[in-house]
Amino acid sequence: MTVPVTLALVFGGVSLWSGPAAQAATGGMISVTFDDGWASQFNNALPILKKYAVPATMYIYTQGIGDVPAYMTEDQIRAFASRGDEIASHTVSHADLTKITAAQVETELSQSKVTLQQKFGPSAAIDFATPYGASSAATTAAVKKYYATQRNTDGGFNAAAGFDPYNILVQNVVDTTTAVTVQGWINEAKTTGKWLVLVYHEVGASLGGDVYHVDTALLDAHMAAVKNSGLPMVTVRKGVEALTSTTTPPPPTTPPPTTPPPTTPPPTIPPPTTPPPSTTPAAATTAINAVAAANLMLGAPSGNIVCGLVSGGCYRMYQAGAINWSPATGAHYTLGGIRQEWASTGFEGGLLGYPTSDEVGGLVNGGVYQMYQRGAINWSPATGAHYTLGAIRQAWASTGFEGGLLGYPTSDEVGGLVNGGVYQMYQRGALYWSPASGAHYSVGAIRQAWAATGFERGRLGYPLSNEYVSGSSVVQDYQGGRISWSAGGGAAVIYK
Repeated sequence: MTVPVTLALVFGGVSLWSGPAAQAATGGMISVTFDDGWASQFNNALPILKKYAVPATMYIYTQGIGDVPAYMTEDQIRAFASRGDEIASHTVSHADLTKITAAQVETELSQSKVTLQQKFGPSAAIDFATPYGASSAATTAAVKKYYATQRNTDGGFNAAAGFDPYNILVQNVVDTTTAVTVQGWINEAKTTGKWLVLVYHEVGASLGGDVYHVDTALLDAHMAAVKNSGLPMVTVRKGVEALTSTTTPPPPTTPPPTTPPPTTPPPTIPPPTTPPPSTTPAAATTAINAVAAANLMLGAPSGNIVCGLVSGGCYRMYQAGAINWSPATGAHYTLGGIRQEWASTGFEGGLLGYPTSDEVGGLVNGGVYQMYQRGAINWSPATGAHYTLGAIRQAWASTGFEGGLLGYPTSDEVGGLVNGGVYQMYQRGALYWSPASGAHYSVGAIRQAWAATGFERGRLGYPLSNEYVSGSSVVQDYQGGRISWSAGGGAAVIYK
C-alpha cells in the first residue's frame, strides 16, 4: 500500500486529507465520493481530480472489480489508492440489503471487507455505503460489526451536533446537477460550517442509460468550484475524524472461514440449535452406523445420536464431520467445505433440506458435489463450495453443469435486485432470474455490452433468452431490446 501524499490542505493547523491527526470542524469541509467502481471514474474522473488536487472516497462493490470493461480493474482502483484516496466498501454485489436474508447480508458485508483489505491494505474498507441507500435497523446493526460508518442517500449536510456516523448525509449528483447547484451547496457548507458530501456515479456522456452520471466537462466545473471554495477537501474517513475530534479505529476484521477441501476435516460445526433428546429410531441407528463404517475418514464419533430434528431427523457428530438421517432421505455424511456451505444455508432446516447423497467426486478440474432435497452443493479447488437450486440450477443444468458453458458457481445466489431478481456468478459468466423473465445466462461480449448499459438496472432490463444464432450473428433478447454480436461488427445494442 503506497503511503498517502500529504497535501497542504490545512484546517485548524492539521492536514485533513492524509495527516496523522484530526481536529474538530468549525468552518465547513467537502468530500467527493464515487460509487460502484465504474471504469469511467478512472478514465474520465481521475484526470480531473488530479488537475484540481481533489481527494476522493471510492465506494467499491467487489464483484465488479475487473469483471467486465465497464468496471475498474484492481490496478485502476489502486491508482486512486496510491494518491491517498480512500477505498471504501459498497458490498460484494450491490444487493439491496433490505431484501436479502440476514445470512446474505453478513456475507455481503464481511466478504467485501476481506476482499478490499486483501487487495488494498488495512486502511481500506473502514467506511461503507449502502446500495440504493436502502437500510433498516437490522442491516445497520450488521454494518456496525464491520464498518466505522455508513453512508446512505439521505440528503443534507453534516454537523458535529447530532452527527450519526451510520447515516452520513449527502448531496446526490445526477445528470442535471449544474455547477450553479454545486456552488450553492458549497456556499451553504461555508455559511453553516457544515460538512458537504457529494456523491457521483459514472462520468461521461449518457453512460449507463440512467440519471446517475455527469458529463466530463460538468465534473470539471464541479471540481473547479470545490477547489476554489477555500474549504478543506477531505476523504470521508478524515471528515468523520474532523467532525468528531477523534481518530476512529476500524472495527475488527472478520474474515469468513477458509473453505477446506471436502477431505480435510474442518472445525466442528454444531447444528444451529440443539434439539431436545428423543427416542432414537432403530432405523436411524442402523443407517448411521453403516455410513460411518463405510466412510472411515469421518473418524471416531464425538457424541451420541441426537434426534428431534425437522421431519423426524437425527444426526451424530464425528471427528471430521457428521452423519444426518431422516425417514425420507436415509443417512448421509457431510464434511469439509461442503458441510460448511450447508451450515451457512441453515442445515436441514434451511434452503436445501437434508442431504440425499454422500459426496460424489471425479468431476472436471477435481470437483465434488453432494445432492440435497432441494438442490445441490458443488465444490472445486478453484471455486470453493456453493449451492445451486431452483430455476437457476435448472438453467445451469441446461448449459451442461460444471462441464459446460459456465463452469462452476463462484457465488451463492444473491437477491435484492430490481423487480425481485436474483443472480449467481459462475467461472465464465452469470445466471439471472426474475419473476417476469425467468432464468437465463449472461456471458462473453454480449455480457460486456449489457454491463455497459447498467445490467438489469438499465434500459435493457433482464435477459429473456439465452444466446442464439440469427443469420451470421449471435443474439440475446432482453426486456427492453436485444444485443446482437458478429465477428465483424462486435456487439450492438438495439432498444425497443
